[in-house]
Amino acid sequence: MSETKVYTQSEYKKFMEDLAYWEVQLEEKERAYQALIASGDVSEAEKDSAAATHEEDVTQIREKICHLQEKMQKHKVEPYTGPEDGEVKKVSEAQLLSKMKELAQRKLDLEKNKKDISSARAYGDLSENSEYTEAKKEQEKLNNQIAELEEEITHAALNTEETVDYSRVSIGACVVVDRSGATKKYRIVGSYETNPLADEEFRPISDESPIGAALLGHKEGETVTAVLATGAKVDLVIRKVSHDTAAKA
Repeated sequence: MSETKVYTQSEYKKFMEDLAYWEVQLEEKERAYQALIASGDVSEAEKDSAAATHEEDVTQIREKICHLQEKMQKHKVEPYTGPEDGEVKKVSEAQLLSKMKELAQRKLDLEKNKKDISSARAYGDLSENSEYTEAKKEQEKLNNQIAELEEEITHAALNTEETVDYSRVSIGACVVVDRSGATKKYRIVGSYETNPLADEEFRPISDESPIGAALLGHKEGETVTAVLATGAKVDLVIRKVSHDTAAKA
């Protein structure tokens, strides 16, 4: 039996970047194929030919995705040991992969945008060329989005299971509290992972939110006071800290 390999954070993030790239490529292939099939300007013979090519392409991509997923599942990633500063954000693997997929999609969009700009140039006078003007505006927006995502990913640290301290409230832990006479359940996450539309009782809350920041570092049985954005103060009695969102007090 082979020994489990432990990857550095940077090594593991590279696997994730590759996985995000191929997942976006697969989605793009599927979209393009479905658009071609739905088109009334393509003959049945052309559709049959495209179907064969499409099946070959997506099979190869799925094999790459499965290979990366298997490698990531079989091995572990070392805990983040870098500086704990304001730039570093601890995030889950799922959330970081989502950011990487978004980045891969924006880069793909930028490649399409470059073709749009090239085509628009052919229309003539750029000063009165609305297609060119809009394409350039889109290019600027995409470049800004890409720069922002790259910055977030660069300063993201994977919050591995091994790094979560369940003896106290920390990022990754689930907390059951008494809040104004009602039992509430929270999962403490990094600031990238908040979901304001999630069920209130199981809602992920950021470690930088008023409640998350107040709870952070405290243990079961302690009472903390959170100052909400409205200025109101709320007392929270910590009943349970665990890894399980179904934990009961």
